[in-house]
Amino acid sequence: MCWVSWDRLTNPKAMGGLGLRDIQLFNQALLAKLTWRIITVPDCLLARILKGKYCQRQGFLDTNLPSACSHGWRSILFGRDLLKDNIGKAIGNGQTTAVWKDSWISLDDNVKPYGPIQEEEQGLKNSYLSFQQRS
Repeated sequence: MCWVSWDRLTNPKAMGGLGLRDIQLFNQALLAKLTWRIITVPDCLLARILKGKYCQRQGFLDTNLPSACSHGWRSILFGRDLLKDNIGKAIGNGQTTAVWKDSWISLDDNVKPYGPIQEEEQGLKNSYLSFQQRS
């Protein structure tokens, strides 16, 4: 019997592998797809139920993993973490874009401003910055 490493088996067929998928990465991608649906279609039944139960104090992207939750919710937050690390935000009018917390500077990279943030500027929105430029 010939033993072959898993890394070689998951290579595409063109590179000598069998083209098998890495199940853990594939699972996280499917969970991220479910998370994207919750974000983009907030009126669907699943989104309303889950956000009503787990996201009462914070938004879906900002909520923390509770100590006691279902396996399904824990899995959805696992997919959400993949999206959070790779998602960007269009500014629009700037009312909902936080200067210090959201990735809004670059479309290619997850870039956030950093520096000494004063306590009163934690919740600063981009609409305030654009208002200051006109003045």
